[in-house]
Amino acid sequence: MISIVFTNSINSMVANLRKYVPSFDITPEMIEGKYRWHSFLSLIFAISRKKNAKDWFTGTIISSTNVGPEHQLELYHIFPKAILKTSGDFKTHETDDIANIAFLSQKANRTILKSKPDDY
Repeated sequence: MISIVFTNSINSMVANLRKYVPSFDITPEMIEGKYRWHSFLSLIFAISRKKNAKDWFTGTIISSTNVGPEHQLELYHIFPKAILKTSGDFKTHETDDIANIAFLSQKANRTILKSKPDDY
């Protein structure tokens, strides 16, 4: 009984959303550049938390409530901006693409800084 009510609630919510959002498709243009102010950043963080994402180096589950400077979350460019800029193949808005961002602890971020992903 509960699952039927829950399913009906979800279906109603989606139907209401469709009144205001014509499509749930996400295009490349929607996620390009300005990651810090991107409306999807909160959603990506929420999904990461729900999936128990872990810091790549410490294994600590990513959380906004972790205590201490070593665990403070930072946004990290998976392919560092400095490396992408020197290649000459990428524009600034491409290096700041939300798809190039990962949540890492401050400790991990400071450890790898401008390293290439191959190096870590």
